[in-house]
Amino acid sequence: HGEPFKRSNNREFYKVNADLERRVDACQSEIQFLTITNSKLEKEAQAKKNEIEKLKKRIQQLSVLEETEKELRLKIEVMNSQLTKSQTNAQDLETLLEKERDKSKTLQENMKTKDEDIRRLSQLTKAQQVMHGRMEELRSYVKELEDDLKKEKDYSSELMVAALTPR
Repeated sequence: HGEPFKRSNNREFYKVNADLERRVDACQSEIQFLTITNSKLEKEAQAKKNEIEKLKKRIQQLSVLEETEKELRLKIEVMNSQLTKSQTNAQDLETLLEKERDKSKTLQENMKTKDEDIRRLSQLTKAQQVMHGRMEELRSYVKELEDDLKKEKDYSSELMVAALTPR
């Protein structure tokens, strides 16, 4: 009576045991698969974290670049403003230079006029010297004539006296 029960129990036990072993094997395979999968996912997660860190660094670099760009734009604005001022100053200087050139031309024309005036004055001075020389000649001539006239008067007086004196 007990023997068949044990056998059936043994058979049942082996069945259950085999079934449990299959399940354990299946679970171990599942665990192995999940461990491999987990390892892969951890590697992927680490790769994503690394990528995120790289992106954070890149974002920081871009922020720095944006700041640098803003600073450069401000510097460009300042330089453009200075360039505009420089261009305005250059135009003002060009205008002043034109005025100075005009003054220089006027001075050159005045110098030419003065040179002509000096030349004319020199000619007038020479002419005046010539006239002065002629005046001296004429004075000398007039003196000679006056001397001759006096001599004639004296001679005439002598003649009159001689004519009136009885002999």
